[in-house]
This record gives sequence, structure tokens and C-alpha cells, in this order.
Amino acid sequence: MRTIPKTMSSVAFAPLALLATTLLSGCQTPLSVLAPASPTAARIADLSWALFWVAVAVFVGVEATLLLAIFRFRSRGNGEEEPPQVYGHTKLEIAWMAAPAIVLLGVLVMMVDTMNAVAEPPADAITISVVGHQWWWEVRYASSDATGTVDFVTANEIHVPVGKPVKVLLTSTDVVHSFWVPELGGKMDMVPGKINQTWFQVDKPGVFHGRCSEFCGVEHAQMGFLVIAQPQPEYEAWLRNQEAKAVIPVEQQAKEGLDQFLNSACVGCHRIDGTRAQGALGPDLTHVGSRSTLAADTIQNTPAEMARWLSNPQAVKPGNKMPNLNLSPEAVQKLTAYLESLK
Repeated sequence: MRTIPKTMSSVAFAPLALLATTLLSGCQTPLSVLAPASPTAARIADLSWALFWVAVAVFVGVEATLLLAIFRFRSRGNGEEEPPQVYGHTKLEIAWMAAPAIVLLGVLVMMVDTMNAVAEPPADAITISVVGHQWWWEVRYASSDATGTVDFVTANEIHVPVGKPVKVLLTSTDVVHSFWVPELGGKMDMVPGKINQTWFQVDKPGVFHGRCSEFCGVEHAQMGFLVIAQPQPEYEAWLRNQEAKAVIPVEQQAKEGLDQFLNSACVGCHRIDGTRAQGALGPDLTHVGSRSTLAADTIQNTPAEMARWLSNPQAVKPGNKMPNLNLSPEAVQKLTAYLESLK
């Protein structure tokens, strides 16, 4: 497995970066490229800090030269309004040309080195496919036998094992989206009809928030997702659970919710494996009750929030593609009980 060392710079300044990001964005969960949790993100953070300090050095040098010229060659009030003029200074001109060239060459070397380090995933990387939609994320886990068969489909949450490189294949069904998890790596566009790829490796358990970083329509700002890194046993247990068909509810209200779902317009857009609901326009709901958030990381997945979403999705996330079905309070309660039972 390829490893990329993490230097001290990205670690030392991480708390300040997180604080600055929180204050400037107003987000409850800061998204900072300067708090890397992946080797690829660490390399990008290190490059960012290197470019920052190069820029600081150039700024200080230029301003120091400017101040020197202002004070050393200012008018002394002795009748000489102009300092002595120098017409041509070969060594000075060569130095002025060479200094920026050397700085830019150093920056180029650092950038190429970083790009090569993060470009290709290791050979043992697991593969996950993510498809961008207006405005949610379809996540496909392919079989390990390289046949291309999809084992299961989920939405808005990407579960990965800790310490394993993950290759993410990216595309879109409608407009250009962009996949970005600041703590895990750089941005990568998702283009209809084209497959791009990125990769990352999470070295400790945690939950990382991702966002679409390419304007894609009215709900672009609320098109989020989660990357959940789990120890290998927990990850394998999650895989086995996701591969299973939806359970048939035994609680009465949830059973009535299943009937409500199958006899409504829901089946035209959503799929629940193990039922006749096989829609493909909206997120797969086979295990929706096990997810942390709803509506692409817009609200928490609780019974109260689920009911609010079902009652009027346009009030929760204006402009999304799910219409208000004007469900009765009783229907909402039944559907909520059913969907929350799909663990």
C-alpha cells in the first residue's frame, strides 16, 4: 500500500484553519482543506502552506524594497528634487529577472510533485461509483469480481474502511457537478457522459462532510453528502446489511405505511429492494432508516424531520425535484413509521 507522509505544517495550523473557516462560513461543521484526514489531502494542504509562505516572502521582499526606496531616496529639501539617475544596471536587471524565475520554478516543482502523488490510486484500492443528480448523490458499490455487477445502491452516504485506499468513479446524469470532501482531497468534476476518478484514504474513523463545488442549479448550496470511515469489521457489517433486501415491517403502523407507499406516486421515483417499488428518479430507499441525514445532508434523519420532509419537501429544500404530494397527517405518520423502519 502506498503511503504519503504528513508534514507538521498541516497539523500545526489545523486548529486556526478550522476556527477561521467556521467564523467566515457560519457552518456548524467546518469544511477545511487545512485539516487533512487523508494522505492525499495532506499533500494538498502542505502545498497550500508552501505557496502561502512563498507569497508572504515575496510580499515582504517587495514591500521592503518599496519602503527602502521611499525613505532612502525621498527629497531632502536641499533643492535636489530628483535622486541621481541610473541608466542601465546589468547585474541588477539579471537579478530582477532571475529571482521570479527561480521562485516560479520552485513552485512548479512542488505542484508537479503533488499532482503526481495524488493522481493515481494504489492498485489495491476498492472502487465506489458516485453519480451526481439534481440535487443528491447516488452511490454504487460494485462487486469485487470485476464483472461490473452492482451489489447495491445507496444515496448521500459513502461508507469506507479505515486505512484502505478508495477509488471513486464520478459521473453525472444531468449537469456538471463537482465532488469535494475538503478533509480528504481535491475537487473533481462530474460530467454527463464521462467518467472521472479521484481517490483518498482515511486513516482514522470519522464522519466527513462533502459538498458539490460546481454551481448546478437552485439547490446547489444544499447538495451535501457524508463520507463515513469505519473500522474494517464495522464496514463489512454495514456492507452485509446494505446488500440485504428491505425488511417487511411487523409493527402495524409501519405495515400500513408500506401499503401507503406502494399505492402512491412514491413508487414512480424511488426503489425499495424486495418490493415492487423500482423507481430510479430519486434516491434508493431500501435502507433509508439507517442513514444519518435526509435530503442530501440537509436535515437530520429523525422521525420528526422525516415527517416534516414528507409533509412538504419544498418547504424544507425549495426547488428540489420531489413534489409536495399533499399527504394527510395520518398518511405522513404511516410513511414515517415505515421508512424509519428500513434500517
